[in-house]
Amino acid sequence: EANWLKLATNGEGMQAAAQQYEAVNALAHKWDYYMFLNAVNVILKVASVLKMMDFHPDIGMITRTIRKASNDLANYFVVTSIVVTVYAVMAHVFLGDRILAVSTLSKAYTTCMNFMVGEFLDQHEWTRNMNPLAGM
Repeated sequence: EANWLKLATNGEGMQAAAQQYEAVNALAHKWDYYMFLNAVNVILKVASVLKMMDFHPDIGMITRTIRKASNDLANYFVVTSIVVTVYAVMAHVFLGDRILAVSTLSKAYTTCMNFMVGEFLDQHEWTRNMNPLAGM
């Protein structure tokens, strides 16, 4: 087995660092999933509170309005999710090998959702992740 970089102990420290990186990366994915579950929990709790407020004539106006607009809201969310998904796939296919923010489909979808709510990447974030050899 070749030791091209002439590393001490045949690169065992590098292998240990790579294992630590993988462990931290797995933990970060678990954290993302945990935060997603927290967001779902908050949405369900807000829906529960709105349902409990339905008995009052004035406060129940919110739930009655949402109930009447539910078909239009569903259509809006379906169309919006289709459009964002198309943009995310295009960003991943065309720019994924050069820009870290769209390097995977989940990152591309998150970036497109951030764009929709007005959170844009600055110029430094776009250019620092570019591969200078990608155009060759």
